[in-house]
Amino acid sequence: MCKTPVMAPVDPPEEISGVVLIGGGGFSREVQELVRQLQDVGVPIKVTGVVAPVPPSSLGHHHEHHYLGSDQEFIASSPVCVVIIAIGDPVTRKRLAEQYEHANFSTTVLQHPLASVGAHNSINRGAIISAFACITTDVSIGRYVHIDRAVNIGHGCSLSDFVTIHPSAVLAGNVTVEECVTIGTHATVLPGLTVGAYSTVGAGSVVTRDIPAHTTVMGVPAREV
Repeated sequence: MCKTPVMAPVDPPEEISGVVLIGGGGFSREVQELVRQLQDVGVPIKVTGVVAPVPPSSLGHHHEHHYLGSDQEFIASSPVCVVIIAIGDPVTRKRLAEQYEHANFSTTVLQHPLASVGAHNSINRGAIISAFACITTDVSIGRYVHIDRAVNIGHGCSLSDFVTIHPSAVLAGNVTVEECVTIGTHATVLPGLTVGAYSTVGAGSVVTRDIPAHTTVMGVPAREV
C-alpha cells in the first residue's frame, strides 16, 4: 500500500529552464500548477510560454507564461527549450510529440512532489505524474504517458506510449495497457488483463476481461458499447 509522501525537494535538483508547454487547454493549466508546486519545493524549473493553435482563452493565474504562437510558428522559430506536451487526448498528444521530436526538441519527466513512486520502475521521457499518484514497483511507463491525480498502479504493470490514466483509476498487478489507451476516472482494471491499443475504458468501469484494440467499454463489469 502506498503511503502519503512528505512534500520535499528533489535531491539533487537539476535546473530545467526554458520549458514551453504545448497546449492551451485545461490540462495545460493543470501542468502549470504542477510546475508551480515543484518550484515551491525547490526544483528550479521555469515555464517561459505556452504554444497552442490559437491564444488560450485563459492561462490561469500564471501571467508570466506568454503565448508563443501555433505549433507551426513555434517550430519554425527553432528556439532552444524543453517542451512538455500538455495535451489530454492521447492521439493528439502522439501526433504533436512525433512532430516535435522530428524537429529535435527535447522533453523531460514531470513528477509531482506528492506522487509516490517506488523502486525498480521505468519512466520514459515526456511522462507527467500528478499529485497522490501511487506507482508501486516493477512498473514500465512509456513515452508521454499521463498519470493523473490519485491513480494507483500495481506491481508489474506495463503502460505503453501515450496512455492517459484519469483521476483515481486503479490498475491491479500485471496489467498491460497498450498505446493511446484512455482509462476513465475511478475505473478499475483487474490483475493480469490487457487493454488493447486506442481503446477507452469509461469512468467507474470495472474491467474483468481483456479489451481488444479500438474498443470502448463501460459498466460493471465493463462491456463494449
